[in-house]
Amino acid sequence: MGDAVGERLDFGILGPLVVGVGERTLPPGGARQRTVLALLLLSPGRIVALDVLVHEVWGDQPPATARTQIAIVVAALRKAFRSEGVADEVIGTAHPGYLLRAAEHRLDGAVFTGLVAEAQTAIRERRPAGAARCYSEALALWRGAALAGVTGRRVEDEAARWEEVRLHAQEALTGIRLDLGHHRELLPELAATVREHPLRERARYQLVPARYRCGRRAEALEALREGRRRLVDELGTEPGRELQELYDAILRDDPSPSAA
Repeated sequence: MGDAVGERLDFGILGPLVVGVGERTLPPGGARQRTVLALLLLSPGRIVALDVLVHEVWGDQPPATARTQIAIVVAALRKAFRSEGVADEVIGTAHPGYLLRAAEHRLDGAVFTGLVAEAQTAIRERRPAGAARCYSEALALWRGAALAGVTGRRVEDEAARWEEVRLHAQEALTGIRLDLGHHRELLPELAATVREHPLRERARYQLVPARYRCGRRAEALEALREGRRRLVDELGTEPGRELQELYDAILRDDPSPSAA
């Protein structure tokens, strides 16, 4: 505890909002504190305008004391961090609002982003095992839906964006594992993903060759037909070229249709 910042905070947005210090977890506070902290964590090192914070907490009809109440919320967060031995000012005041100084602390979203970048580098360098390891470590950081339980339109929009990022990482890892020959062990996971996200073509594009390579040709073709039906009925669009090419490859009994 002899350095400038004292204790390091562990911020978690990849699931319910959490703040940890060592082995301890800090209470996230009331709804307003969670919303304000979430917005600051979604833009680490960048100023979040006071007007944005007010709008996220109260919408289009804030009370006359809204700005003062936000200042009280920020003061309470600062006090909570100091009481845990954090020496620096984690939340700074900067016109026209506040910013989170996260450089000396840990934010699981930043760790996730760094691991995904490492995985993408490994793919470019043709190191699939290394890429799979990085993606696996990144996905293991997730504890549930991003920022579950935190209200505010901007927070909810960002949570949805993070969920899309998670799905992309999951699909990338699945693609690597399929290329490494792990078809059989991936089948249950892929089937669950397609049930949960039936309109995601990439997930279905991975399930189909996995079934086919496991000797389940009829089920692979049925998954393609079901995908087409859903796309036509719910979105009014035909499947992409890749799915059509995959369908044709299975009809030809191609020995190894791609899942790239």
